[in-house]
Formats: sequence, structure tokens, C-alpha cells
Amino acid sequence: MKCDSSQMAGTGSARPRFRPLRAAARFTGHVALVACWLLVAVMAALTWGPHLTKYKTDVIVGQSMEPTIPLYSVTIVEDVQPDRLRVGDVIVFEQPEVPGRKVTHRIERIERLKDEALSFVTKGDNNEVRDPWRVTYAGTGYRVREHVPHVGWLMIKAQTRIARVALVVLPVLLLLSQFMRWLWKGDADEAEQDADEDTAGVHWDDWEYVPEVADEARASVRRGVA
Repeated sequence: MKCDSSQMAGTGSARPRFRPLRAAARFTGHVALVACWLLVAVMAALTWGPHLTKYKTDVIVGQSMEPTIPLYSVTIVEDVQPDRLRVGDVIVFEQPEVPGRKVTHRIERIERLKDEALSFVTKGDNNEVRDPWRVTYAGTGYRVREHVPHVGWLMIKAQTRIARVALVVLPVLLLLSQFMRWLWKGDADEAEQDADEDTAGVHWDDWEYVPEVADEARASVRRGVA
């Protein structure tokens, strides 16, 4: 069977060329959706998860505990009675000279005051000298149980208004796009099935390009237009 190039260009043989592009776009959408939801899940777990238990979270914004606890690590902190603290424990406390500022350092020595209260001498692992103050707890102390390195940077950035909106809106938009793609896919599959039925008896490998036939076809088109 013979056919010119214009006939072949209009056939369904060109259709499969776009399938890899559609598959790649679909795969990219799935990956982006999973990544967004994974990020939301991690942020929620680190921010609110520990608060559902006896633990709290803090973000390390200094380098005094490196390399043990790197900058921007998220620390998991537990409440503990002061008499259960030991030398070597990493504790969280308010800096006596700067109220409201939290410090995370290691206990170097424990002293007992005249009123039987405990006083803790602390030092950052990355500091050369001990802290110039003594740490005392009026009630409950705070000890670092675990830490997750580096993810605190994300938590800090997530506190901005734009990031909060993005973390909520972006997954919703991706879900909506996936839903719309699912609806359109049904119509596209139906149209493709109809096209396949129309060309079910045609074997495109049997078509042969013949220049004479192509020239005659183009001449016929010109005469028809004229």
C-alpha cells in the first residue's frame, strides 16, 4: 500500500510520541505531591508530635554544642526532677543574665547549696571555658533526650506567614490538579479507544512513501484550491 507524507502525518502513528511526555508529567506531579505531604508530615511531627507526649522541642540556633548537636538541630526535651540530673547530661535552661533566652549546655559539675538545692556548672561542648553562671531550677529541670540535626532551619522558615500558607495551599492545589487530571484522563482514554477502533485494521508498517504519488497528491490539492 502506498501513501504520501501528508497522509502519514495525519495518522495516529504520531500519537505515541506524546505518551512519554504525558507519563513524565504525571510522574513529576506524583513526586511533587508526595514530597509536599511528606514535608508537611515531618514539620507537624517535629512541631506538635512531641507535645502530645511528655516531651518538648527546641531549635538550636547557636554553635556552642557542636559537633555533638549541630546548628539548627531540633532537640527533644523531657521534664526531669533536678536530683535526677547527672554530670554529662545536656540540659536546657534560661540564661541568668538574659531572661527569656534559652541555653542548651552540658553539665560539668553538680554542687549542693546550703539550702540543699542543687546548682549546676555547665559548659558548651564547643566552648573552651565553663559558663560564668550557676544553673538552678526552682521546680522541674529540662534534659535533652534526643536531637534531629539540621531540620530546625526548616522549622524556623516555616514560621513565616508565606511558608505557612504554602504548606497548606500547595498540597491542596496539587490534590486538585490530580483530581482534574483523573477526570480528564477518563475522557482521553475513551477518545483514544475510539481512535484505536477506527484504525484497528490498519498496519502502518505496510505504508510506503512514493515521491510520484506524493507529487500527484500535492498537485491535486493545488488544483482543488485554485
